[in-house]
Amino acid sequence: MASERVFDDYEIGESHTAIGRTVTHSDIRMWIGATDATHPNHVNSEYTADHPVFDDIVAPGVYTLSLADAFCAETISRPATYGMNYGHDDVRYLKPVYVGDTISGEVTVTDTEQKNDTWGLLTLDVDLTNQDDESVLVEDHLMLIATSASAVEGTDETTD
Repeated sequence: MASERVFDDYEIGESHTAIGRTVTHSDIRMWIGATDATHPNHVNSEYTADHPVFDDIVAPGVYTLSLADAFCAETISRPATYGMNYGHDDVRYLKPVYVGDTISGEVTVTDTEQKNDTWGLLTLDVDLTNQDDESVLVEDHLMLIATSASAVEGTDETTD
């Protein structure tokens, strides 16, 4: 694994800034190809030109959520001995994400809970912002982190 951080190494209030990513037409088209999410909001400039909220083609919300997922992996689970996603709570899409927007993320540990001898649960406050420092997505991201490398080896146990 990438590092040696275990559940007890994470502290409430610990905060990490994820490196930004600029959204491209290719990102949106590849997402659409993988999911068949062909709503006109995501593929039709003329449709969005007449839309009451959007100015142009927008990235699918779940694509933006996947950036939050990637930022949590970058800052929290990659440095962990073993870590994995457990869920997303209270996801809110606050502003549209357009081609050319650069999305960055702030990931803050807001709660820790020992689930069993093998896993602990981190609750992460995630705030994605665009290049204008406007929040585009917020969520509570849940991540399981191993209590130790030896606790995980040889078990398929996740949580009680």
